[in-house]
Amino acid sequence: MSSPTFSNAKAHTDSPIAYTKQITMNFIALAFLMLFSAASQALVIFDANVFYFTDDFTTDVSASAKRTLWDLSLGMNLSKKGRIVLGWNYASSSFEDTADSETTTLTISDMGPKLSYFFDKEYVWSLGFTYNLITKGNYDDNGTTKEFRGTSMKVDFGYTPAISENFSLGLKLNYYKPAFNEQISGETTLAAVSYSRTSIYPSMSFNYRW
Repeated sequence: MSSPTFSNAKAHTDSPIAYTKQITMNFIALAFLMLFSAASQALVIFDANVFYFTDDFTTDVSASAKRTLWDLSLGMNLSKKGRIVLGWNYASSSFEDTADSETTTLTISDMGPKLSYFFDKEYVWSLGFTYNLITKGNYDDNGTTKEFRGTSMKVDFGYTPAISENFSLGLKLNYYKPAFNEQISGETTLAAVSYSRTSIYPSMSFNYRW
């Protein structure tokens, strides 16, 4: 990811878009809390997913890449059969690339609602969609740092067979795309940007139902 040229900069770090997103996130989080309180007898699912990858390549120039992505969500069923689950997601991802002793890293945190559908009553096959209202990225290009803000989406298709009455373990295939529309550099300069990153990756998946 190369260091881009920025435009439309202004000396302020809080934009109306960021403020609106924060208010929206707080409202949705409160709504989820109220829903969970009102539906204490409903099926609740805790879901966790993790992926780690590292690669080193040595020729005349050494190069390496590291990827770490994980997410957690807590949801409850919205249907009588329990196959539609709505919840709240928190995710973190890290991308690190090194070539000829120069390192670039992008670390992202996400938060937003997640909707899942289970194709069978045993909760083995699933399809999930997450829209993260708050996405923040910290980008370090060999010592030059910038902060990105935006949103992200993730689609996952999973196979998680039960290994006990309440616990399941399996795999998911994930499509993840963060999109950034704001950048902060030098701690004071806010600029409008249009950056994105796309990742397709597998993950170990764990979920617990009660």
